[in-house]
Amino acid sequence: MKQFQPLHDPRLPEGMRLWGALHGGYSWVISHEPREGDWAGYMATYCRDPRLPKIVVDGGPFQTLAEAKAACDAAWKAIRRAN
Repeated sequence: MKQFQPLHDPRLPEGMRLWGALHGGYSWVISHEPREGDWAGYMATYCRDPRLPKIVVDGGPFQTLAEAKAACDAAWKAIRRAN
């Protein structure tokens, strides 16, 4: 998978961070919002068409960015096997 790059958007809530990659015709995004509770950790999503809902990568929230990237790689391999 291509390298994830930091995404900057002034509209994001304070402290929220995003990384994105384009690979295999899909847009991949990892987000991190440093809060306690359900959204603590890293979440990963992907989509083929930005007008459609994002698909959440199984296994999240992840404890590290590296775990979220590895989950994206695994999801990509599963997509390739299915096609």
